[in-house]
Amino acid sequence: MHRLQLGLIPFLCLALIACSGPDDTDPVMPEVLEWKSITGTVSYRERIMLTPAAIVTVSLEDVSRADAPAIIIAKHIIEAPGQVPVNFELMYNPAIIDERMSYSVRATIYEGGEAYFITDMAYPALTRGAGDSIELALVPAAGNSSFFGTNWELSSIRGETEMLTSNEQKPNIMFHTEGGVSGFSGCNSYTGQYTEADDQLELGNLMMTMKACTDPANMELRLMQALNESINYKVMGNQLRTYTAEQEELLIFNAVTAEKAAPANAVESTSE
Repeated sequence: MHRLQLGLIPFLCLALIACSGPDDTDPVMPEVLEWKSITGTVSYRERIMLTPAAIVTVSLEDVSRADAPAIIIAKHIIEAPGQVPVNFELMYNPAIIDERMSYSVRATIYEGGEAYFITDMAYPALTRGAGDSIELALVPAAGNSSFFGTNWELSSIRGETEMLTSNEQKPNIMFHTEGGVSGFSGCNSYTGQYTEADDQLELGNLMMTMKACTDPANMELRLMQALNESINYKVMGNQLRTYTAEQEELLIFNAVTAEKAAPANAVESTSE
């Protein structure tokens, strides 16, 4: 008896389905959401060319809780972005945006799988008076130095690496954001002006002190000649390299860490 009743259940279910009309079986489909977007640009101040392998990521994050990691709401990946400024359009679902919460946009530029430039501050979006158009200004990631304001210490001239002077102080150079350049040549201090754009560098006439030093290797003269011949430059991690117009490598400088004092002979320049 129990077997008969169980056996009838599948047939009864089939009968009910067969008798049901389209209005009874079709589920109610949710309304299609209208996606919205945040637009803007990603850029940085350094005159460094991105390679074709560069990748830019832009993300919208919920940063409402200061004691918890940010929650990624949306993310956009741009491969082979070209050169900055890089335009982006970050699509997001407006249904999950809560006007009571705080949101921020963050960007990272990767080279060789490592972070190259990052956002170092919050860029609010969407709520609490923030909009949906943002210009992101990135800075070098940890382990990468900026062309501007870094104390670059000489490491090599035309492939030669014996750079210590008689007082064991290496030559250096520093490029200031206002267009001035200053440094120590191994004997004398120097100052001047420079212009740069798209990895191209042009140094103006450099003024030097007139201190007489023993320089059997003529390092000061060779350094100044190489600086005058430097047409192109590239910052790679913590190194600054200069090249001739034919891409012959001239000078290699290493970034001096913040803990290391700048050379005492270096002169800070200002422009009017």
